[in-house]
Amino acid sequence: MSDNQQQQQKKKFKSHNSKGEILEVFQQESDDEITQKIQQGDDAFQTYKCQELKSRKEKLIKLAEILEEHAKEDAEIMCEEMGKPFSEAKGEVLKSADHCRYYAGHLEEFLKPQEKNSQNQKQLIYSEPLGVIYIITPFNFPHFQIFKPAIANLALGNAVLVRPASTIPRCGLRIEKRFKEAGFGNMYQNVFASSSQLDLILGNKLVKGVSFTGSTKAGSSIAQTAGKYLKKQVMELGGSDPFIVLEDADLKKAVKLAIQGRLKNCGQVCTSSKRFFIHKKIYDEFKNRLIDEVKNLKISYPMQDDVDIGPMAREDLLDTINEQIEKSVEQGGKLIYGGKKLPYKGNFMQPAIIEVNDLNNVILKDETFGPVFPLMKFKNDQEAIELANNTVYALGSSVIGEEEHAVKIAEKIVAGMTFVNNITQSNSALPFGGTKDSGYGRECGEYGFKEFSNQRVLWIA
Repeated sequence: MSDNQQQQQKKKFKSHNSKGEILEVFQQESDDEITQKIQQGDDAFQTYKCQELKSRKEKLIKLAEILEEHAKEDAEIMCEEMGKPFSEAKGEVLKSADHCRYYAGHLEEFLKPQEKNSQNQKQLIYSEPLGVIYIITPFNFPHFQIFKPAIANLALGNAVLVRPASTIPRCGLRIEKRFKEAGFGNMYQNVFASSSQLDLILGNKLVKGVSFTGSTKAGSSIAQTAGKYLKKQVMELGGSDPFIVLEDADLKKAVKLAIQGRLKNCGQVCTSSKRFFIHKKIYDEFKNRLIDEVKNLKISYPMQDDVDIGPMAREDLLDTINEQIEKSVEQGGKLIYGGKKLPYKGNFMQPAIIEVNDLNNVILKDETFGPVFPLMKFKNDQEAIELANNTVYALGSSVIGEEEHAVKIAEKIVAGMTFVNNITQSNSALPFGGTKDSGYGRECGEYGFKEFSNQRVLWIA
């Protein structure tokens, strides 16, 4: 194959605006370029791991300051390229800065050797970095989905090679620029790689692990490749989070949380509330209040004032959610509001509200990545628990009701995270992740910090 043919076959990383217009195109990197970056990352790692922790902390704090200083301009790129409303985009940049400050403030604590005393002898457990970690990120949170795993690894002492989603290359480049400005050098590098280059990357002996956020299907494929090379993995995969509204819930609050939990980022969130189970005695009132509130939401381009919902990030995502709605109706679901593509240039749609009474309905069975509310009644607590747990996913979950009552229900939900009177969300101090088909491993907090570490024991006899 000629060099020209190889160039034509390379994957292109295309940057679009919210109207679907191409802004810029970037080429996939060659195998040689990627191999060189891995070597550069390892070279940086060998020096970085020997530096004083004070230097590490200073870089993290400087990065936070840079993000805060440039939050507006970086958020504007995110709005333009991914489509989320400006307020959400700016909030994401600032949350990334907070994440840097969290690990800067805790890395000494997390790296302090644990002392044990077994058999009347002293043992020490050290958390040691491994080397270069490959991070594959999705489109939906262009900043924080990179910062979540990257900052924990850099605080620990690992180098990171980050593959931004192919639809947000400009966000990826801007983030890399911020890391360079903070002094991380080749400890942080972007790579525009395709899935066909996964073997090249994970087969490299200098790459010690992979962190992936994305679909369950893609995660399964990546995990197989990582397993072939015995590489450590963290898989943050799909979700179909239940949102349970108990009979004793504050309905005004429940509706507000339902809208936040489903429509943030136009519903394109792994931890979105995706299955709404409502007690039969309050079902009609909840439904009517929800419709009234959704009707008043402003849907428009992300940089306009007071926008509640922006466009979906890609046309194929819009097509998929519309197909799921159509199939749901064919299977007996009742579309009671919205679900239509809007006459704007770009991937805009009305939020959809669908009543269903069959757990096998596609809108409940499959993950929905868009602005759709599937509503279903339950008659008692036990049925609510059974409905919530009837899924292959187990990422987040919410239970809304009187606190003591809601906690009893929450304790029986199978999930990585359950929130009482709140929506599922990440917090830098708490482990984030799921179980079942939602993946394994954790991000954030001390658990996320130590995922890609060697827990080395020193036994002093």
